[in-house]
Amino acid sequence: MSNFTALTIMAAATLPSTTPFSPLTATILPSISTPTPTITATTITTTTPHPRLPTDLYQYNSQGDCAPQPAGYGPHPTPDTPGAFYDSPAIHSFAFQAPIPKFPTAYALAFSLAEASYSDRGYLGHYELEAYSPDVCAAHCNAYGSERTSPDASLDHEQECKGFNIYFERSPSIHLGPECTTAGSRTLIKCAIWGREFRRKGVANRGYREWDFDVVIAGSNGYHLERFGGETDERGEEGREKMSVASKVVLGVGAVAGALVYGVGAIWLIGC
Repeated sequence: MSNFTALTIMAAATLPSTTPFSPLTATILPSISTPTPTITATTITTTTPHPRLPTDLYQYNSQGDCAPQPAGYGPHPTPDTPGAFYDSPAIHSFAFQAPIPKFPTAYALAFSLAEASYSDRGYLGHYELEAYSPDVCAAHCNAYGSERTSPDASLDHEQECKGFNIYFERSPSIHLGPECTTAGSRTLIKCAIWGREFRRKGVANRGYREWDFDVVIAGSNGYHLERFGGETDERGEEGREKMSVASKVVLGVGAVAGALVYGVGAIWLIGC
């Protein structure tokens, strides 16, 4: 045997045995449940303005201190919105059923169920009442004419009171200001007295917007001295018929037929 052959045999004997190749085995881990995010749709609720709420209310930003104001004596509708105020059955009922003052001074009903107060020449001042009472308001008017007393000392006391307007006003329950731009409401009962006979175009004050609060008016009735009432000073059959229709709409159908009786014009019972 040659030396080369011997070395080859010895080298082969020292080589390790070859292990057959085996592929890697993948280890499968238990599946982990990954939560799927839930996307919740956010519904943005928008308040639709009441169809009779004026869109051009005068903006008035007072500088109040957020202090509470005295509670009003009128009905407080629910929800606390201008729409509920306009549609309040209690407010409509008070205005519809209010008597016409006849003693000691006779008055005639000029307009009724308006959503505006009277605003024209001849303003003599106003009072806040504890009840929706045309008789009490008439007494203020009568006293002004006879005693020359007025709620506003700056006004001319020589002018005779010739009519009055009684109405409900939605007013903020606090003194609004930069730090408190809205609030819950209170319902005031106001009695404004006038030194001139009422005219149709005068039923025009629909309120104003104070910061984010809508001051609006409802249940507004106007009365002036009977001598200005002409043929309707006794609320004749025509007036009774109109008021009957108003009652059915106000207490029944409501806003469906609102355009027939609501708004600045209201139910006008005198022909001027």
